[in-house]
Amino acid sequence: MNIKFNKQMILLSILLILVSGGTAVAEINNSGEDPANPLEFSSGNFSRDDCSILYFAEATASSSDFDRFIGLGLEMTHCTNPAEMTLEYMLGFHVVIIYLAGTDELAGQATAIEQFVSVGGSLYIHQPNAAGEVMYAPAGFEIFIENPGWCNYPSSDYGPCIIDAGHSLMSGFTNDDLGGDFDLVGELGAGYTVHAINCVCEDPAVASGEFGSGLVVFDTSNFGGSHAPSAEYVLNMIDFLCLGQGTTATESETWGGLKSLYR
Repeated sequence: MNIKFNKQMILLSILLILVSGGTAVAEINNSGEDPANPLEFSSGNFSRDDCSILYFAEATASSSDFDRFIGLGLEMTHCTNPAEMTLEYMLGFHVVIIYLAGTDELAGQATAIEQFVSVGGSLYIHQPNAAGEVMYAPAGFEIFIENPGWCNYPSSDYGPCIIDAGHSLMSGFTNDDLGGDFDLVGELGAGYTVHAINCVCEDPAVASGEFGSGLVVFDTSNFGGSHAPSAEYVLNMIDFLCLGQGTTATESETWGGLKSLYR
């Protein structure tokens, strides 16, 4: 009787195997994921402390602006040589700030800058301070500076007015928090949304937009002068540039993996 029962169990097992696909081995994992080491994604966004920032400015006049960032507790790398602004170098940072760089100062690095933003980097174009077209801005984020002086220079009409109070760059701030507006701006590329304008001439003062997986922010203020914005506004700007990049994965197809190719 035991032999008969065992034979029935064997036949039943074979039948179940055939119905389930003809094999008794574990299902093949085609996902590329190692079950012992599952994919892990960072929870939430970058924190300010985790955000690496590259600050480019050739002009010696930029020192007070840079010092203001440092004085607020931000860790930044200062680059003064355009030749160093390669894609390989920039991919070591989450944010690139370009300050007082005129129309063609970084024209040779335009492709690298565009690629940096497209894969998830944040670019902050910070007061170009030179008349003409800014040649290093990504496609759709063109900037034309009519005059490196502010509206009706040398009058005192250098104040910006918020027009997009609901945007995270502006939310909770007043016009006085934004500080000065020190370039007379002509046309901006279609990729931008303007958040603040000169109160008198109504030309753009602060604008931002998305390019690929990254962000572009443009303004015409300076952070180290007598008309500098509030500390809270500066830190909010940095948070937007850092946090706006979203959750990052640890796999090679992601931002972090792409950076590792160049290290």
